[in-house]
Amino acid sequence: MSKATEEVWTAERIEALKQSRRAVKSYLSKWGLTFLDAEYVVQETYLQATRKIDSFDPERGSFAEWINAVAVNQARSMVRAHNSRAKTDQVYKNLQLSQDALVDEPQLAWEDSSVTIERIGTVLAMVKLSVEHQHLFERSLVLIRDFDGDVSAAAVSLVAV
Repeated sequence: MSKATEEVWTAERIEALKQSRRAVKSYLSKWGLTFLDAEYVVQETYLQATRKIDSFDPERGSFAEWINAVAVNQARSMVRAHNSRAKTDQVYKNLQLSQDALVDEPQLAWEDSSVTIERIGTVLAMVKLSVEHQHLFERSLVLIRDFDGDVSAAAVSLVAV
């Protein structure tokens, strides 16, 4: 520890940080996160508290209360990140991505995705215009399904009918 850090982290404050571990473990256990996650949060708490030590106001409460609040905020951030990853993982699982959808060059995958997104956006804009009329809406959904957003092929199909 540097001299400045030693001045900030007195023995009493280090003990308060250690005690915050209990609050972190309790909070994270409700969300099914592990002991290692709790240790990570305590380390992040130490770093955050060191950066924000100037915001500690002894008139508003004890250092232990302040460090617990910092720790719980760090734990909440971890839970949000964990939940966000879980939602993303669930979306990919639901889509049942095949191995050939995974590529070595992410830029190419993104370019392909952006073209698909743009194409689907065009189709959905057309569907939105026809939502008022049920038969047009149903026909649009069939076209989306059958032509996977290829507006040109769908138009040719409609002309042929």
